Amino acid sequence: MELTEKDKSLFNTLMIFGCIYGKNAKESFGDGIDYPRKRFCKLKQHNYINTSGKLVFLGTNGKEYLMNCGNVLKEISRKNEIRVRRAEIYKASKMIKGFQSFVPSWDIKNTEEVNANYKHSIMEY
Repeated sequence: MELTEKDKSLFNTLMIFGCIYGKNAKESFGDGIDYPRKRFCKLKQHNYINTSGKLVFLGTNGKEYLMNCGNVLKEISRKNEIRVRRAEIYKASKMIKGFQSFVPSWDIKNTEEVNANYKHSIMEY
């Protein structure tokens, strides 16, 4: 199966957020009705993406593609409430107008500078 740029963009989104709603995933393929639905089904059929209820996340082949591109994948919790929260954060990030990019809080919390400042502020007390 040949991957399109839109497929790759969806995989990158899923790598960052862990999961998103199926409706949001289909929107990444454009405004049409048939093509987004067919492309979504094809990616699912070839195990690039998986679904659980309304949520979409990376499948085995999607993870393999991203790792072959040099990405390091983080394990995402299997707890439904955490997955739903991440999908909601993605949904909210798409509503923010005027921003070039959106950085989820978990990426900021994992930076060395933030962790160093946090450790320093705890030692002051």
